[in-house]
Amino acid sequence: EVLAVVLHSGELVICDVARWMSPAGGSNKLTPTSMTVSRDWIHAMAYSPDGDFLAVGSNDHNIYILNTTAYSQCAILKGHRNHVTQLDWSIDSTTLQSNCGDHDLKFWDARFGKQKQIRPVAARDKAWERHTCVYGWPILGV
Repeated sequence: EVLAVVLHSGELVICDVARWMSPAGGSNKLTPTSMTVSRDWIHAMAYSPDGDFLAVGSNDHNIYILNTTAYSQCAILKGHRNHVTQLDWSIDSTTLQSNCGDHDLKFWDARFGKQKQIRPVAARDKAWERHTCVYGWPILGV
C-alpha cells in the first residue's frame, strides 16, 4: 500500500505506508520517493480501479498518466483549455473523464492516451468508480 501526495509545486511524493509506519526503527523505513510530474500546480489525482495507473490533473491544462509499477509517465493527455479540476476512472480502468476550470467535460481512452470524441450522453451507461466530476451525465439538468 502506498500513500501518494501531490504538491502545488507539481511534485508527487510516494510513500510505502507499511514500511513508513513500521515500529522497527529508522533503518527499516523507506525514504519517500519524490518526482516532478508537472511544472505547475496539481489539482487532482485518481488511481485506476485496477491499481495500474495514477492520473494527475495539473494547472498546466494536462493530465499525466503514470504507471504504478515505477511511477513513470506513460502518457500526457492534452485537450483542456484550463486547469484540470476533477478526474474519474471507469470501473474497468479503460476510460477517464475529466473536468476543467472552464466547465468542460472530456473523455479519454486511458489505454492509448487519446481523447475520445463522444458526447456525454454516450457515456451515460458507463460504470464509474466514483463521481467526483461536477459536470457529466449524472449531473444533467443542473
